[in-house]
Amino acid sequence: LPAQPKAGGSGSYWPARHSGAREILLLLYREHLNPSGHGFLAKEELLQGCAQKAPRVAPGSTRPWPALRSLLHRNLVLRTHRPARYSLTAEGLELARKLAESEGLSSLDVDSRPEEPPGEEPEVPGTASAELGASEGSVQQPPLELEPGEYRVLLCVDTGEAKGPQLLLQLQRLRVPYMVRKLHVGDFVWVAQETKPRDP
Repeated sequence: LPAQPKAGGSGSYWPARHSGAREILLLLYREHLNPSGHGFLAKEELLQGCAQKAPRVAPGSTRPWPALRSLLHRNLVLRTHRPARYSLTAEGLELARKLAESEGLSSLDVDSRPEEPPGEEPEVPGTASAELGASEGSVQQPPLELEPGEYRVLLCVDTGEAKGPQLLLQLQRLRVPYMVRKLHVGDFVWVAQETKPRDP
């Protein structure tokens, strides 16, 4: 196989074609590009998307959750909220863009979403599933608790604020850990990022 391009910020990591990691990155990239999308996907949406995009590949290589754990550990995917929402970090966005270009998907079909069987109502992200418990509102989700050493605090900077170099240089000078990503509300937000990701 020819040498694969290297992704900026992710070292030499380049997920194999038809792998679970590649499908997750491309699904999240489609959501990022979708002007009517939220910029994130819920766990069920990722599951459905992976099953739909790679149904014929060997099960051992397409199981999405070990792949998702690896992407979280590599700081390519960010998990927020409870129930979990998954989105691309700046590094993940760059790698996903290169993956899309390598597959000739420079103009991804951003409206492609996991199809619902005919006659069924689409499931709203964050509502009940057998895995998450009863219907929304009837069971309160326990808070996500992180022990000392299991997370680091980062400043998320909106891509619009990071266009000029002055702000990022000032953050580096002050030794403020940060990441640049598209924010849907506001220009800055503090986040706690897990350093030891658990099961997604």
